[in-house]
Amino acid sequence: MRTPPQLSRARSGGFTLIELVIVLIIIGVLAAVAAPRFIDFTDEAEEAAVRSQANNLTSANTINAAACRLGKDECESVGDCTQADAELLVEGDLSDFTFGGTAPTADWDTGSCTISQGAYTFNYQLTQTP
Repeated sequence: MRTPPQLSRARSGGFTLIELVIVLIIIGVLAAVAAPRFIDFTDEAEEAAVRSQANNLTSANTINAAACRLGKDECESVGDCTQADAELLVEGDLSDFTFGGTAPTADWDTGSCTISQGAYTFNYQLTQTP
């Protein structure tokens, strides 16, 4: 006995419309949850960049002051809270940052300088060297 042709047909291998709609909804929900978290990472990265440069400048200033006190050739003469003096202490282009603060007024005095980018400002120490 033969089976009728409509019963013997195999199901096609594609997805139904409802299955595709459910997958799109799940992807949309995941994207809605994940997108704000990635946006926050941008702000955190900018803050970390400014904080890192401030820490680098403080460390470089300490090393430079020690080199100057010991009369080493690596001594850089710095004393202003400017980009130019900051670039003498650390390598790289600091043009994305804004500098300010209270510069030291005499040799071996230490001033409190600021480095800023966007909404973030951090302090670093600068010792005036001869």
